[in-house]
Amino acid sequence: MKNLLIIFISFAITQAYTQSIANVKFKQEGEIVRITYDLKEVQNGQTFDIELYCSTDDGRSYGNALKAVSGDVGEKIIGGYKTIMWKPMKKNIMTLESDKVKFKVLGKIIDKIKPPNMVFVEEGTFRMGSKDGKNEKPVHRVKISDFHIGKYEVTNAEFVKFLNAEGNQEEGSVTWINLDGNYEKEKCRIQKNGSGFTVQSGYDDYPVIYVSWYGARAYCKWISKTTGKKYRLPTEAEWEYAARGGNQSKGYTYSGSDTIGNVTWYYKNSDSKIHPVGQKSSNELGIYDMSGNVAEWCSDWYSSDYYKNSPKSNPVGPNEGSSRRVVRGGSWYYDSSNCLVADRVSIIPGLRFNDVGFRVVWHQTFVLL
Repeated sequence: MKNLLIIFISFAITQAYTQSIANVKFKQEGEIVRITYDLKEVQNGQTFDIELYCSTDDGRSYGNALKAVSGDVGEKIIGGYKTIMWKPMKKNIMTLESDKVKFKVLGKIIDKIKPPNMVFVEEGTFRMGSKDGKNEKPVHRVKISDFHIGKYEVTNAEFVKFLNAEGNQEEGSVTWINLDGNYEKEKCRIQKNGSGFTVQSGYDDYPVIYVSWYGARAYCKWISKTTGKKYRLPTEAEWEYAARGGNQSKGYTYSGSDTIGNVTWYYKNSDSKIHPVGQKSSNELGIYDMSGNVAEWCSDWYSSDYYKNSPKSNPVGPNEGSSRRVVRGGSWYYDSSNCLVADRVSIIPGLRFNDVGFRVVWHQTFVLL
């Protein structure tokens, strides 16, 4: 079989990304075609899905991606001297001697699931609860270990990627999200679209709502699987510690201020609707919307008298004896008293509301799923 010097190799990402491929070389080694190339970075952290194609009609058609390939195909990150090896079937050997043979390598940019935008919360001790609240007594000291928490509440755009990967499954006798949520004051902005899910135009950066506690937990499991980090819902104690500003706390009544309108969307300034995340000022740690906008699921089971016997370090709520989960932060729908950093309420985990969402935390070792 003669040398395949007539092979033309084309690397195409898209027209905008052809500069990612450089130093393309190829040669035939017996019955093997060896192709080498460099994959250069165009944007930070880009990942490509590399496939090899062959044409026997001078590039007019290429058919499906070749299967008998090895080396640097599939998901690849940037790097030099990448190699693809292809061994054609014996019946194709004579075809490869044709001057009309061309090869093409396609590298499509992979839409990677990006980890949530997280804020580091350094360990510390704080006084949890309030002497004025109904279910926030007694005030007690709690030590919290290092963790990361979402800078923003989980958005429609983030949650819809989860739905397109996992579907809208049923758990706790309800689906994870109520797509038919259509209360007078707010609607669900995620819609079923054929076999997938989409966000209504203009609502990508709004907090996801109508999510059950089970749906919030399922999202945490999925983002853990896709990113390799241990995401989960915050414990009630972690949530309050972060809302108060961690070890940078200035003792504000709301998360980031004593003036509610500076940091909070609530019933007096929300115009009876949700707002995009991050529009108000952040708290001392750079976290947004922990007071108001949407209330947020925590991991804990709820007990009105749990504080009386709460562990002094990293409490996770009662093990049993309750049918409700903790919800924190208040929302666009509630008055100022429900947006206090210490205020706590509870909801049956299968219920889904137009003012309840969630945010995630990441902890290296402390896992609650």
